[in-house]
Amino acid sequence: MDSLSYWTFTDIFEEAGGGQLPFHGGFGMLTYHGVPKPTYHGYRFLGALGDELLARNGEGAITRDSAGGAISALLYNYPAEVTQTVPASFDTRENADRTWATGAARSTTVRVSGVAAGTRFRVELLSPESGNAIARWHELGSPVNPSRDDIASIREAATDLRTWEIEAGEDGLDTVIDLPAWAVALVTQIG
Repeated sequence: MDSLSYWTFTDIFEEAGGGQLPFHGGFGMLTYHGVPKPTYHGYRFLGALGDELLARNGEGAITRDSAGGAISALLYNYPAEVTQTVPASFDTRENADRTWATGAARSTTVRVSGVAAGTRFRVELLSPESGNAIARWHELGSPVNPSRDDIASIREAATDLRTWEIEAGEDGLDTVIDLPAWAVALVTQIG
């Protein structure tokens, strides 16, 4: 694939305006206050992948950058309990929340041979507990007109993805990553 486009970057859309609430179900990657939504991180994760596909299955893909050789992986947990397309949040927020509450966590193993011992990788986890702007908005009482401090707090929650580092051993990269339901993880080589 050479390129990928998303319908609209923000929730400000000429046909419907900015919406009544900060999280009104719009399909932009940013709220009208500029808060990144999970879709924003999804595209950022996709942009971090290499151009050579090394492996792919129902849990994710492992890639390599042909220019520099860096390894990256995208892992996801789309729960098997959800057998149809996920309802859009504009159907009703309750419907979206009910779907989000469905599913079980799972562990995914990432193995890549040929990686030198000591090579470091960063893992970023986007999940209902990590990088969740709407949960912070709810904690603040779901304000219709959030203050500047509220928006700063919501933005911080949106960009505060759980991150940690892992290291390749003598046999390459061999690690297990726990993914809550609806989680997406990006693994990128950093050294």
